Amino acid sequence: MALPFSMKATVAMKPATSPIPAEMIEIDDDTETVGCDGGGGALGHPMVYYNFGTLTQLDCGYCGRRFVKRGAGTAAH
Repeated sequence: MALPFSMKATVAMKPATSPIPAEMIEIDDDTETVGCDGGGGALGHPMVYYNFGTLTQLDCGYCGRRFVKRGAGTAAH
C-alpha cells in the first residue's frame, strides 16, 4: 500500500567542514575533550563528545560549532 506522502525527511545541516563556523567557542588550552548538544535545548542534537588529540580546533559534526583552544586563535588547523 503506497502512502499519499513521502516518508523521507530532509534535514539541512551545516557541514562540519564549512569555512564559516556556526558558532566559535574558545576553550582552555589544557582541555582534552569537549561535549556539544547544539545548545538549543530540546531543539539541539544528541550530546556528542570530541577529543582534541593534537588538534587545536575542531568542529561539531552535527551543528558546525567550532571549538578553538584559546592559544590557537582562529588560524589553527
